[in-house]
Amino acid sequence: MEIILTGTGGAEPLYLSPKGKKFSNFRKNPDALVIVKSGNKKFFIKLDYNEHSDIGLLESGFQLSVIDLLLISHAHEDHLNYRFFASKIGDCAPHFDSDFIKKPVSVCAPKPVIETIVELLERKNFYPTKESRKKRINIVFRSIQYRKEVLFLNEIKNGDIIKPLPNLEIKFISAPHPYRCAYSVKGKGRRSIGIIISQKDIKKSFLYLTDFADFNQKEEKKFEKNISSYNLDLLILGMPVPFSENKTTAKHHMILSRVLSLIRKMKNHKTIKPKAKVILTHITDRYLSPDYKKRIEQTTKKYSEKIIIPPRDGFRIQLEKEIILKR
Repeated sequence: MEIILTGTGGAEPLYLSPKGKKFSNFRKNPDALVIVKSGNKKFFIKLDYNEHSDIGLLESGFQLSVIDLLLISHAHEDHLNYRFFASKIGDCAPHFDSDFIKKPVSVCAPKPVIETIVELLERKNFYPTKESRKKRINIVFRSIQYRKEVLFLNEIKNGDIIKPLPNLEIKFISAPHPYRCAYSVKGKGRRSIGIIISQKDIKKSFLYLTDFADFNQKEEKKFEKNISSYNLDLLILGMPVPFSENKTTAKHHMILSRVLSLIRKMKNHKTIKPKAKVILTHITDRYLSPDYKKRIEQTTKKYSEKIIIPPRDGFRIQLEKEIILKR
């Protein structure tokens, strides 16, 4: 199994210091590509799809048509973009990859995310009368009905497991998110979905969770229950914003103290291996100055887990007998 972080950036644009000095190169919104070997074939799983995802894939040496399965954590625009679905139904198709329109793709996401996708697609239809608007519940979206053989929308819930391959298991786990619309443009909920992918034949598994806030006691118990059967080799977590909570960051998420707290709790419950790797992604540029990176490295030194900040998009992780990291 190989994981490519095709995007590691935050939702903000490139940050410039007051003197105009760049702290880092431009990085795309967060997403990843997981490549699983199955016999002589490869199975491609896309984690989230944003406006930069097709560029990230191309830069990593892949066309859009490689995607077999798309998993979407929540409906914020740095994780979900209409372009993918528009392309599948023949609207704003990627001319560089004509095979993408023909390739069947399954999409798994929470119900409100699926509703959001359908709503986005429905806007392309014109309903001239009230009667026809009422019928859209049954019709859903005409182009999907017509092209249903290439686009499958599947609702998933917290704790759901799917097995796209005999040796592969994917589990969805819910996590708190501080902002509304985390699930839906309709403003329902403050949730994000984490994804655990396990490959049984190589006995490796990892968690991909880019957006989360503090867990309350009830949420924490549910989370612990959902991951209790795992002994994870790798955590890919949202990068800290500042180091700790203060007046200006109280409503933010991905604060370093929260990330480290989650790692500690998972270690105490033995759901991660003693020498597990932790990769921080979804990085906001303003917190990637050399001084700030040094502070993060000093803060995380005391942890037995190797905590890594990927320097750029395209960071690769190979999960075999041992974890190999390629910058």
